[in-house]
Parts: sequence; structure tokens; C-alpha cells
Amino acid sequence: RSLESINQKHKSFTSPEVSRELEALNEFASKMLSRNSADKLFAHIIELLEGLDIKKSTEDKDSLMEKAKTIQRIIYQMTKTLKK
Repeated sequence: RSLESINQKHKSFTSPEVSRELEALNEFASKMLSRNSADKLFAHIIELLEGLDIKKSTEDKDSLMEKAKTIQRIIYQMTKTLKK
């Protein structure tokens, strides 16, 4: 609940330090989820991806495309493994 009280519109929220801390927190939470259930982690990833408004992104489109392709390759390999 503490995280919900953070003003995400404040300029300091976009600082590199805050970004690194959020990434670390997300990584920690994702590892906890993956230890408990691959299904729950997949559901969380789907929710994250569906909530992403890529049209509004101001980030480098080529970099985003490469990351999307990497995700696609990883999912393809996982799908092949699950079919076995």
C-alpha cells in the first residue's frame, strides 16, 4: 500500500535512481512469483504487456522492436518446450 501513495507525476519519480530501485523491486517480486508458480508469473507478465501503451512511448523504436523480438523468441522456445 505504501507504493500506491507515491506521486508518480513528481519530477523526481523519473530520476535514474528511482528507476533502478523500481527495477530491483520488480525483479525481486518477479523472482518470488516464479518460485511459487510459473502460471502466476505468466499471468503477471501478460497483465504488464497488456497495460503497456506502446503508441505513447517516446523511447527509441528500434530498441523497443529488438526487445519485442527477444520476447517473441523466448516465448517461441517456451512454447516448443511445453508441447513436448
